[in-house]
Amino acid sequence: FQDSVAIEVTEAEGLTWIEDFSGWPNGTTVDNGPTAWEAHQDGRSKSGGLFGVRDEALLVNSTNTKDSKFVTWASEVIDISGYGTVNVSLDLQSEGVMEDRGQWIDYVKCYLVLDGQAPGVIAEYFGNVNGNQEITIERGNLSGNTLQLLIEARTTSTAETYYIDNVSIESDVSVASRTTKEFGQPRAMKGPVQHVYPNPTTGIVHLPPEVDTVDLISLQGKSFHFRSVKGNVNLSTLPAGIYLLIYEFQGLQVRSRIVKR
Repeated sequence: FQDSVAIEVTEAEGLTWIEDFSGWPNGTTVDNGPTAWEAHQDGRSKSGGLFGVRDEALLVNSTNTKDSKFVTWASEVIDISGYGTVNVSLDLQSEGVMEDRGQWIDYVKCYLVLDGQAPGVIAEYFGNVNGNQEITIERGNLSGNTLQLLIEARTTSTAETYYIDNVSIESDVSVASRTTKEFGQPRAMKGPVQHVYPNPTTGIVHLPPEVDTVDLISLQGKSFHFRSVKGNVNLSTLPAGIYLLIYEFQGLQVRSRIVKR
């Protein structure tokens, strides 16, 4: 026979690497702090303009002439081992009237380097991006030992600019452990690692499709309740801040930290 079942839920600390370029003087091209990165100028072929921090964003403006050169931004190599799956996101916006072909082409490309392998393109735009309306580039369900984000870009006029902001590499890892007693012998089982993405978010977040409802608790202790539609939860009405997100999955309570912007 099987006697009583005890369930214990624990939460493991997730990976959080966020660079919003705030607090840096205009013109900054290197960060040697906890979220280290560098804006490499060696591919630049035009004086004037700017490739670096401007008004709390990374700005690419008038960096190249009609040659084939470009500038690059590189995050540090980030250890993602032991974090389950990792989610990457960044905000991108263009300004001005850009060329999408020819010798004066303007473009921005985003790459991921996993475990030191060849860079893989996750997004690329030639000329204007989304009618000059800000977009969020996202890639989820990444796993491995190390990860690095690279951005390659060029603009050929002072009236043409790319803005890059809110670079996020995160993993909310919540490991649920269940202990059962069967025939008087304890048996330990680990539940699945769950993730919530994108995180940070400005609206929709994705969870397992079996999840019906979620609860969020702010740092001030205020509670919010949302319904899920096939694992999609719309948090657009939620005030910006950091929350503890709680939901039930396969009979276990899962808790994750989430940032709403």
